[in-house]
Amino acid sequence: MKPSHDSWNVLHDGAITQVSGVCPGTLSLKIEIPYLCDLLAKGSSFLWVHLDGCTLTRFLSFESSEPVDDLSTLTSMDLTVLSATETAQGVSVTCINGELRLAYSDARYVLEGDVPLEYALIMNACQKYWDDWERRYKGDA
Repeated sequence: MKPSHDSWNVLHDGAITQVSGVCPGTLSLKIEIPYLCDLLAKGSSFLWVHLDGCTLTRFLSFESSEPVDDLSTLTSMDLTVLSATETAQGVSVTCINGELRLAYSDARYVLEGDVPLEYALIMNACQKYWDDWERRYKGDA
């Protein structure tokens, strides 16, 4: 799938718990997001996002002026996806503690157990989750 901020917005509240690969090259991010993965396959709790043609990986902390470019450091930074926007260079993923800037040519999704996923399946599961959530909590507001 071509780069899009929408593909990150469906991963809302997902925690980036592992980063592997190379930049430039293919970067793989393990996203722990049980509420969404369980809808895709009962008992699943994470998926991998493989970013092909990755040319930019930089984290900008809200608390530090020093950008983080080291991939091994990203794994230990408590990166939880909140939202994303498109930028001139690619995508800016807003996390609870900063922004993860990414530029890549294509994204592939693989569910726990090496099950390839189409983005449409992830998007539909996300829409179902939030529709169900709204129905459950609509009267609480």
